Amino acid sequence: MTVLTYNKIALVLSAVCIISALAMIICNYLSSQHTDDPPYKYIKASPINLTSGELEINKTYRINHFAPGDDFKNVGSFNISGIIFIAQGTTPTVWKNGSILEKIGVVPTLKQQRE
Repeated sequence: MTVLTYNKIALVLSAVCIISALAMIICNYLSSQHTDDPPYKYIKASPINLTSGELEINKTYRINHFAPGDDFKNVGSFNISGIIFIAQGTTPTVWKNGSILEKIGVVPTLKQQRE
């Protein structure tokens, strides 16, 4: 091989090194800009125990305690403690014997600052 061939090989290898270094710099920059955190966070809905009132249609509830005599069938539930259901109506047929419902779910809120 001649000196000219070695110079060409050295030039090609230098170009490859420069391109690799630039690629690494770009990748590091992009990965520093990327975060797995969405622009919002999820928090649980307030765990308020409900013992009377109206339900919100299409919201999810859990019967934490079913009291015999109450009737939630017309709002889309079975009359069983622990069951989770999506309300299909606002007013249970009977809800005056001490059954306890909890509205469950998640609520998206905008992040004010990074945690």
